[in-house]
Amino acid sequence: MDHFVKKISIPELGLEIFPDIKVTLERPGPSFIYHEPKYFYHRIVKQNLREFYKDESDERTAINACITLYHVRDWFCRTKTEKEAISKEMPYSAVLENIANGTKHFNLDKPCKTGRKSGTNVPRKLIVIKDDKEIELIEILKAIEKFWDARLGERYIAVYNEETKTK
Repeated sequence: MDHFVKKISIPELGLEIFPDIKVTLERPGPSFIYHEPKYFYHRIVKQNLREFYKDESDERTAINACITLYHVRDWFCRTKTEKEAISKEMPYSAVLENIANGTKHFNLDKPCKTGRKSGTNVPRKLIVIKDDKEIELIEILKAIEKFWDARLGERYIAVYNEETKTK
């Protein structure tokens, strides 16, 4: 998609310039990144997970990890039927959905509750409470990461050139 700059005005200097500049919008689409599930998973989601694993008490990195990890399903599946099937296979699917959507939409009525566990000489950890059972968030995310690694590979060598933005 080409865009042309027709006129540059600098009223303070009384200047009007009519340049011959052509600007091209590269890879237009619904996202800022290359539109492929493996690329999204490895460049965005895995990075968010690594940041959270460095400090598992950090709510910001936890939220980013949960929301992006939850949406891998949307990138991977093409139909509603595929999404439902993956959701049944994926460990902690309902828990992750509750956290991601509960955060995004600020819904306090979800069946899962989240919190922070801390104490004397005990590292702070983010936890999820479902059916009166406590689960550490890191355990949930690592299980789901393992699930997606099995489908999308643990590593990704992109054929995509980041500098030239081409395949």
